Amino acid sequence: MKDIFFYVPMFVSLCSLGIAGLTFLRNGKWKDGDEIKTAIGNVDSRLTEVTDVQSQHSDRLARLETEIEHVATQGDINVLRAEIKGVESTLSAKVEGVAAQTKSVDAGVIRIEQLLMSEARK
Repeated sequence: MKDIFFYVPMFVSLCSLGIAGLTFLRNGKWKDGDEIKTAIGNVDSRLTEVTDVQSQHSDRLARLETEIEHVATQGDINVLRAEIKGVESTLSAKVEGVAAQTKSVDAGVIRIEQLLMSEARK
């Protein structure tokens, strides 16, 4: 019986040491679990931010595509240039006609002026 009393404290100590070891491992796993939860929360928040940015980019891209559809092409610019040249030639023809009429009116005014001046000298 004395031999049993010698081994009981050692057995209790070993059990106690085993329980302490298991408690240590369990606490470590809880700690890792909390860190993992925190990391997962951070990843989720970053993923939400990335998703928001992607939706903003798709909205911006859609607006940009809409605006680009309304930008004039080279063909449109060439058509406008042709129209401007047509209007320019029409206006220059009209201006030349007005200039010719102005010259004849100027010549008539000069003749009348000379006639009046010559009559006034007499």
